[in-house]
Amino acid sequence: MEEIQGVCIPGGVDIENFKPDPDKVEGRKLLVGFYSRLGDGRGIEHITRVAKILKDHVTFIGFDAIGYPSLEVIPGSGIVLVTTRSQLDLRRVYQKCDIVLSFMRSAGWNNVVGEGMACGAVPIATVHGTKDLIQDGKTGFLCSDANIIHDAVDRILYLSSHRDRLREMSKAAAQRVQQFSWANHTAKVLEEIKRRL
Repeated sequence: MEEIQGVCIPGGVDIENFKPDPDKVEGRKLLVGFYSRLGDGRGIEHITRVAKILKDHVTFIGFDAIGYPSLEVIPGSGIVLVTTRSQLDLRRVYQKCDIVLSFMRSAGWNNVVGEGMACGAVPIATVHGTKDLIQDGKTGFLCSDANIIHDAVDRILYLSSHRDRLREMSKAAAQRVQQFSWANHTAKVLEEIKRRL
């Protein structure tokens, strides 16, 4: 939920743009995506440690828009970095991902998790900005702040070896985020404005 002038309103996802790829290739090495912008509280240092641990098991792809302070290539990390130039580019990245990681330390609404889920990526994240989105064990996995790396590694390896479960959670994630469409978000904002008039 985002708090706007004392009112909690769920954030929204452009579900017309962000949606699963019906032709997604299955059975390959898992692809784990993450937002690679640098900054306090983003948890990038934890994601790079997870990537180094799992580099022989899964592929990690960091993404960000052009012109921002973003992660640079780390030799031996197994991370591929991509610059997105449009919402279409971003959608294509999410659609390739089987899993999306977010280790934010604070957030009102987590766009990366919401957009990733809309594209069928299973989120593995901290609770910050994801309380409405992730139903732990059903639409994604939550990691404790104290054990982020251990929790993420365990959950990624679990999904890598349980592909049926990955598919179930992917469908559940894409379904769950439908209730957070921009249309629903706008209706809730308008409802609150009318209530206050």
